[in-house]
Amino acid sequence: MKIPALTPEQIRSVLGDNGGEHQSAATAPVKRLKYVIVRNFVGLKMALIFHESIPHNAAVDQSWLAPLSAGFFSLTDHGLIVWPGGSDTLGLEPKPDDWMVIQDTLILMGLFPKRSK
Repeated sequence: MKIPALTPEQIRSVLGDNGGEHQSAATAPVKRLKYVIVRNFVGLKMALIFHESIPHNAAVDQSWLAPLSAGFFSLTDHGLIVWPGGSDTLGLEPKPDDWMVIQDTLILMGLFPKRSK
């Protein structure tokens, strides 16, 4: 079963207008999305972003995408957070640079401000 990554509109509907529901880390639930970092057929890293209810392995068409890492992330008032813990279904963990690939994907989708140089 192939499940497409979320569109910008779908990501907005999950995260809300302000990019998440961060209140206090101790008291408020923060909305999370799943991601898989893949290397596509031309060798570029990109993030597939999808709803938390979808298994990681269902989001990857492994015939042309090579999964490199996987996990969960949130957008809060304090920025992008990659959570500890990876994908049981793919047997992959988050990597230290995952946040940059996710951020670049969100920038390309128009959902995150561009990085300053």
